[in-house]
Amino acid sequence: MNMSKQTILSLLLIGISVGGLRLHGQTTNLLANGGFEQGSNGWVNTWSATGSHVTERTHSGHGALRISNSGGGNSLWLRMLTDVPLGPMYRVEAYARRDVDTINAGMSLHTNSPPYYRTAAVGPVQQIGEWKLLAVELSPRHNGELWIHLHGEGAGNVWFDDVTVTVAQSKTQRAAALNAITVDATATAAARAQAHLELGEILRWADRDSQAASAQFRNVCTLVPDDTPKCRMALDALAESSRRSRDYAGATQALRQKVDHYSAADPVEGAMDLAMLAEALGEEAFHLQPDQAAATARLTEALGLYIRAMAVYTSLDPVAHKPAIDKMADRIVVTRYDINAYRRVR
Repeated sequence: MNMSKQTILSLLLIGISVGGLRLHGQTTNLLANGGFEQGSNGWVNTWSATGSHVTERTHSGHGALRISNSGGGNSLWLRMLTDVPLGPMYRVEAYARRDVDTINAGMSLHTNSPPYYRTAAVGPVQQIGEWKLLAVELSPRHNGELWIHLHGEGAGNVWFDDVTVTVAQSKTQRAAALNAITVDATATAAARAQAHLELGEILRWADRDSQAASAQFRNVCTLVPDDTPKCRMALDALAESSRRSRDYAGATQALRQKVDHYSAADPVEGAMDLAMLAEALGEEAFHLQPDQAAATARLTEALGLYIRAMAVYTSLDPVAHKPAIDKMADRIVVTRYDINAYRRVR
């Protein structure tokens, strides 16, 4: 989703911090003005929808949000929670309705954590003229953000009311449930791999235990070697956790496995994979000193990867990918300088 700098600034200004709240369970709503009793306060229109605070159609109370579309397309209203405690699984519910079949009402959640953005969605509402409950669950990652999207797609009006955010599972409950799946011999390989992945994220982001997280991530590709998206995600997470625990060789090994066995079908992502591995090799080389021979070998490999990545960007569209090409060119110059410096020391 592309948003202007002004929109991003607005989001930061209205972001609601829930970090200071005590989480008592499912009955505690962490979202203020989810019933739109204070109009659209706290909500942001990001895709030029015509939205308004209305009283003629409400699920409860005296207010609701109406999204009006005249020309079709997808219109979106957004609420961002910040500083959400990590580890728990959060459940977001909203009541929605539509009165014509030319527009759909739906809800989605996002947690923005590159390189993989977690998304969960529910809807659209199928009935006409009735309030229906939409519910979806998601767990934020390291930046503690949870983005709630209410959207209407098509031509007409949709209404939303009584939006709530509650804790579906505490961190302890969720970790225990995931751990039970990882050791359940009757569970499918896919289910066990997913449990290892999610448990590793809890250990990495909520418990700040990179070594324990790495042990979980290593199991994923062993269980589902043919699941490229899941393996890419696990190997990226393993590389980052390895760096945090100062296992630089482990980070290199994880990213090399991704490049060798799970190369992206998209050439741009493939070039990014090469650059990520090259950066890890450079970091490993720095920590291999004073073993200059080993450090030089890592840097030589990194140099070749930067050259390959730049060739990919250049072959695709040298104008569109100029920032990436310039970055690769800079890395090539620096890496060559480091190689020569290490050789002089030897």
